[in-house]
Amino acid sequence: MFSACDLYKSQAPISNDKIGVEEKALGRWVNCQKNKEGLLIPICELEILDWGEKEDLVIFSTFDKTGKKEDDIIPFKVWISPINDEDYVNAKMINNQNNDYYFYRYRLDENGKLKMKYLKDSLTQKFESSLEFNDFIRNNKSDFHSYFNEDWIEYVKWDSLKWSIVNEHILGDISQLLIVDRSIRYEEFETKSIEELLPNAISLIKPKRDYLTFLDQYHLVAEETTWQKIKPTLLLLELKDGNYKRMLKGYNWILDLENNFLFKK
Repeated sequence: MFSACDLYKSQAPISNDKIGVEEKALGRWVNCQKNKEGLLIPICELEILDWGEKEDLVIFSTFDKTGKKEDDIIPFKVWISPINDEDYVNAKMINNQNNDYYFYRYRLDENGKLKMKYLKDSLTQKFESSLEFNDFIRNNKSDFHSYFNEDWIEYVKWDSLKWSIVNEHILGDISQLLIVDRSIRYEEFETKSIEELLPNAISLIKPKRDYLTFLDQYHLVAEETTWQKIKPTLLLLELKDGNYKRMLKGYNWILDLENNFLFKK
């Protein structure tokens, strides 16, 4: 994570010579994990913005256990220090009065994922200056890397989180996708029982390959308040175990009412 309880802190950055992150690292990145039901849940987000003067702004935010974005955000000023063919990220929390710096390694892999490691406080040595810090890294690369967390933390762009990726746990259990007659109002759709809704529903798409093609036009987004309930299309996703997922469809969005997950084109 970009923020963790065991981050190494330094009063000196690795270097004061700065370069910005590569352009394809800019944008909004999300780290996800599957919950106990198998649903893919967003955990935290990095929004990386060009700040000029060879620096970038990283806005770190988190989500609660239901996938709802929390209000608190943490802004960081970051820049890259290249040493021994390795790019190290210096990060300074903008609202932190202690003048602490934190450090990361990152990769952009061929699958479009952003991978990060952070420097842990198991490194106990302190550095009085950037020159001293820089020399330590140049002369002790392997030892220095051993103080980063072991596994790469993966982030993906939001638009890669297509409906079928988020809902992979139910893909083999879907029977059909139904559309509910517009005579049923949105408020009734949420409160009526499935037995009351089914007489007003017809099959929209039956072959699995077709409904997945339809649903995968949409990807998960962080925002929950940018859609409108005005005359939405009412959808029921029937599962083989007899359960149903209720969804609303607008012009360019689908809202999963069960999880309150918003998907957009």
